[in-house]
Amino acid sequence: MLSRSHLSLLAALLLGCPTGGDDDDATRPAPILVDDDDDSTAPLDTGTPVSVPGSFGSTCDEVEPNDAPVIPGTTNTTDPPWADATDCGDIGGTGAILGITGRIDHLVQDSWGGDTDSFRFRATETMSPAVTVQWDPLQGDFDARLWCGSGTAWADRADGGLATSSAPEQIAETAELEAGTECYLFVSGFSGPVADYVVWLVVP
Repeated sequence: MLSRSHLSLLAALLLGCPTGGDDDDATRPAPILVDDDDDSTAPLDTGTPVSVPGSFGSTCDEVEPNDAPVIPGTTNTTDPPWADATDCGDIGGTGAILGITGRIDHLVQDSWGGDTDSFRFRATETMSPAVTVQWDPLQGDFDARLWCGSGTAWADRADGGLATSSAPEQIAETAELEAGTECYLFVSGFSGPVADYVVWLVVP
């Protein structure tokens, strides 16, 4: 009969010695994608950037705090004027008349509930500028609204065209802005990662 020590030795010979794990055995974290819809298997939408003008008639960098007053639980704002809006001054002329820069540093996916920015400017002459909103990285969806005075009320002179699923957001022209019209621009990240953005107005 084999002794206990002989049985242990035999088992070791049959089973072999345990081996240490190598790098291939390690559990690697799965990549995390920020998704802008309800299908968690779909990658984040990515847009094709357009060329940013090389220079602007005037520039305007956001100054915090400049949060726009979003109505909670909606994709809508209260009417201007907004006291905290960054003042971009008077604009006029032709070409790329105004370039606005800022950063959305917090998003609540599929809503306007995160960081929002607002700006104001005044048209010195009658114009119908083209408007582009572009962000970097150009993923997900940023939105903008352009509220301008219209008599005693306020109207979105972009007619909702800067709050679509496009990346970047663009309109060929606004409804006509008369000389002296005051406008408030709202920018929000609807979905995707935090990003820097640039908005520019071009008058042909």
